[in-house]
Amino acid sequence: MAGGPALSLYLAIWWFLTPLLVVASLVHPRLRVGLMQRWTLRLPPVEPGAIVVHAASVGEGRAAEAILEALRREHPERVLLRTASSDTGLATARGQHLVAAMPFDHLAQRWVDRLRPAALVLVEAELWPGLVLACERRGVPVYCANPRVSVGLRRFERWAPTLYRRCRAAVTELDFGDPKLDAPAPPCRVDLGEAVIIGASLRKGDAGRLLAAWDELDPAPRLLLAPRHPERFDASVLAGRPWCRVGEGDEPILLLDTVGELASFYSQAVVAFIGGGYDPELGGHSAAEARASGVPVVHGPHGRGGIAAAEGELASALRAALKLGPQPPVRSGAAGRIARSLRFGSLAERVHRPWLPPLWVVPRRSAQRTQAFVVSVGNLDSGGTGKTPVVRWLAEHLEATVVTRGYRGGDEARMLREQGLCVVVDPDRVRAVQRAGAETIILDDAFQHRRIHRDVDIVCLDGLHPRAGGVIPRGGAREGLAALERADLVWVTRGPVPDTDRPVVVSRLVPTAWRHRGRTLPLDALEGPVHAFAGIARPGRFLESLAPLVRVEDFRSFPDHHAYTASDVAGLSRGLALVSTEKDLVRFPGDAWALVMDLRIERGLEHLQALLGHRLTA
Repeated sequence: MAGGPALSLYLAIWWFLTPLLVVASLVHPRLRVGLMQRWTLRLPPVEPGAIVVHAASVGEGRAAEAILEALRREHPERVLLRTASSDTGLATARGQHLVAAMPFDHLAQRWVDRLRPAALVLVEAELWPGLVLACERRGVPVYCANPRVSVGLRRFERWAPTLYRRCRAAVTELDFGDPKLDAPAPPCRVDLGEAVIIGASLRKGDAGRLLAAWDELDPAPRLLLAPRHPERFDASVLAGRPWCRVGEGDEPILLLDTVGELASFYSQAVVAFIGGGYDPELGGHSAAEARASGVPVVHGPHGRGGIAAAEGELASALRAALKLGPQPPVRSGAAGRIARSLRFGSLAERVHRPWLPPLWVVPRRSAQRTQAFVVSVGNLDSGGTGKTPVVRWLAEHLEATVVTRGYRGGDEARMLREQGLCVVVDPDRVRAVQRAGAETIILDDAFQHRRIHRDVDIVCLDGLHPRAGGVIPRGGAREGLAALERADLVWVTRGPVPDTDRPVVVSRLVPTAWRHRGRTLPLDALEGPVHAFAGIARPGRFLESLAPLVRVEDFRSFPDHHAYTASDVAGLSRGLALVSTEKDLVRFPGDAWALVMDLRIERGLEHLQALLGHRLTA
């Protein structure tokens, strides 16, 4: 095991404390946020190859926003997943496709195996041994953006030096400057009416020092206090002073006790005092957001990025900063350099539950012949291989009738009918073929259906999930890859081509238009940002197609074949255009745009022509 005995002991401690962690997760309000994701019971709906950017809390989150924005520009084809450890980090996360809680560290290996990310970017001082070494074991590159040694990392090095060195060796450090300097300033919800001195990220003792220094200023601008941890702020330091919360009055002292809003107020500041600079162990908090807004910075003797003020000299430092006036905004360009420096790892698939025996046995039944020419289109997986677009393509080019059992309400059948195809829905597919009375039949999802003789057996395969995590119950596959021997042709809908002696067709889905309120519109008819959702077997696949076209501010996944309700519509409607798949649109009672995807064959058309002969139209 990578990490050796030290990692084994570390993970053993996590497992030993798991019962207490379960209780804490259920009781503690902060741990209840993202509960299912922390325990890997619900995984983010992303496909292999996503870029994960992890920022523990609000401070690192601003840097993550800048990195994510740069990643959008440099790698538009990649889905971006932002993870966080704290409840405040999750609540304030923005600028990405998806947000998820990072799992507990002893479950990181399962998380990495299921998500199969292309790269992991840790912001500043996050170094979780289980996560870092799980990525290394699976060939996933791990980067640390703007690395710094925090108090927690110094403790980690002191308590477990061997494991600490092992983790540092597995991480590539990208020290190009502070990405926070590249983060755009968010809009401010309150106009303060005049310039203020901001006390930012105030730690214990900082508010008292700043108030004493503010008393010495004449004239004194209004003062805005923003504690690092609002819930721990001791309001007794304000006793006897005129103060109010931001937005609740016009007192000379304002208290900002919300999380994630501080950066928006720097546009109204004349000076920023950054807390934590009087603590030699902490070393002060980042002044990047103030510098990015062109605000002069003051901090304690152990801070950085501005005018250092020794104990008792803070008032003099504030006067000097006020004389400086507005400064040119500082930019580092670090976010762009970080995005361009990433290299991506392998995406090898693994069995999800290797300790379980496979249970699937293909039923052996006598096949009934029909007068029609029958083409079966199926898969080895239980869903998500991109079979429906293949059925549509074949039905159009063979001028065939589609026979399907109408699984869970028959949304796929309704969609195919709306696309102009003839579809017969019947759980008894032998009876359905007889009812159809067509010369050519496409049997949908019929590779394991053995009652009807088929002239051509086609198996659809997703090259990124060829084994689907193993045969049920090990994973989601109905049969293993050995079953491809029964197929006449393997149709790879995405990803690498598996090793098989069967003829292979390779295709991809290409976005061609939008469908909205019964009209087909060009791709440039919709501009972001949008709120996307999908209730399909692999929703991350839809997000991959959507990401290069529009700015996806939020993405929500539902179970496959989900029956949407009015409450679903209300939960999704947040003032943004709603975007989904054509399949979802037939079940969605609200107003939404559907992305129209057309299938393009990239290779292997000659194999189809050999099997289908004159029946295949141009």
